[in-house]
Amino acid sequence: PGLAGARQRPGVTPPSGRGSSPRLNAAWRARVRWLGIAIIALTVLVTPVVAARSRIAPITTIEVRGATLLSPDALRQAAGIPLGSNLLAVDLRAVQLSLAALPFVASVQVRAALPDRVVIDVHETPLLMRWRAAGSEWLIGGDGRVIGAVTEPILAPTAAAQIAVLPLLDDQRATAGLMSGAAFAASTIDPIILDAATRLAGLAPADAGSASTSFALAMLDQYGFTLHATGGGAEWTAVFGTYSASIRPTTLIPGQVRLLRSLLKGREAAIGWVILADDQAGTFTPRGVQPPPPPSAEPSQLPSMPPELSPSPSATASGSAP
Repeated sequence: PGLAGARQRPGVTPPSGRGSSPRLNAAWRARVRWLGIAIIALTVLVTPVVAARSRIAPITTIEVRGATLLSPDALRQAAGIPLGSNLLAVDLRAVQLSLAALPFVASVQVRAALPDRVVIDVHETPLLMRWRAAGSEWLIGGDGRVIGAVTEPILAPTAAAQIAVLPLLDDQRATAGLMSGAAFAASTIDPIILDAATRLAGLAPADAGSASTSFALAMLDQYGFTLHATGGGAEWTAVFGTYSASIRPTTLIPGQVRLLRSLLKGREAAIGWVILADDQAGTFTPRGVQPPPPPSAEPSQLPSMPPELSPSPSATASGSAP
């Protein structure tokens, strides 16, 4: 037989003409293919980061938006972000939490604005009224929380004009001496007292048919809520008393105002004090004559911590409108 018919000996592999096996070539191609995929993926991930870093400059601006009561400079200082620092190195979440804890801040968002800015969007707490106690003046939010003092350094100089137009209650009770410091700033006004205060503080002389030019609302241990009128030839004090949830609710106030109007009509210049027992009965004294306090009026007390302003026991006054 010829060479083509020669038999191979067992265990002997004839040499290949190409010098490598098909299996080895397939494995090598697979490795090259996966290496290429890995390089492409790495390029996709790294390129945006490199491009972003190439556009980021040191922080040059901290922009504050939405602040009307609060001082933008004070907010920047509270943020604690040095100008010139690396934008990517600033913990914006920590800055946001720090600013959210400030008085008068209802909510805040801190974000980066490429290439070199930090933007602080702040929403301020709406204010309801001012509360004067023991020589200090406090700002009350719509939910009754004591937000902070009018002297808070975080307030802008221009905030004084906005604060001045808020209704004011002058708390002259003995317990007003306890209304100071951080403890009072973290308290909440009793809802009944807050309701009465907002109803009465919103009254204008025209609402009572008065010729006076101004009303001043106060709380006294002896009389409860009082409204003092001055100007326009009038000078009198109306005693509205104290309120409670059931015995003497604040819903009496509109009727008391109508009663006050009828008592003042035609005699306002001669009146000194008006006692409004409820929305049906009332009396008055001539100017210069101060009536005795209602017999049931007692000094109100502040409860234990956290401090809240509690209503005094309800008071009534005898008498009738002519």
